[in-house]
Amino acid sequence: FTCSESIPLVPVDVAPSEALAQLVESGWMLVGLTAEASNCGVSAGALWKFDLTRPKLAMVFGSDRDDGVPFPEEVRGALHAELTVPMRATASRGSLNQSCSVAIVAYERWRQLSCHGGH
Repeated sequence: FTCSESIPLVPVDVAPSEALAQLVESGWMLVGLTAEASNCGVSAGALWKFDLTRPKLAMVFGSDRDDGVPFPEEVRGALHAELTVPMRATASRGSLNQSCSVAIVAYERWRQLSCHGGH
């Protein structure tokens, strides 16, 4: 899959909350991916029920374990939506690691784009 837009880069010495603010100012929609289906009364939607074909969509990956804190509060406040990969978890395998989550999100975006006649 190809990227039809340039992606703004933020210097590494910028705080995550400031980097996210810069993306929002540039018109990007921030979607957080978390291992937790719900946290503090906020429900994360299923990844495949969300329209990943929209332009200027930035994924923010949270903690890769269900520890009650998927995102720092200043990061969570910048998010437009929170998603999760719903799964039947056992006590020893409660969540996916980051690389698996990134792969699933990339595949799901590709799948949705393919179904909509995208690239």
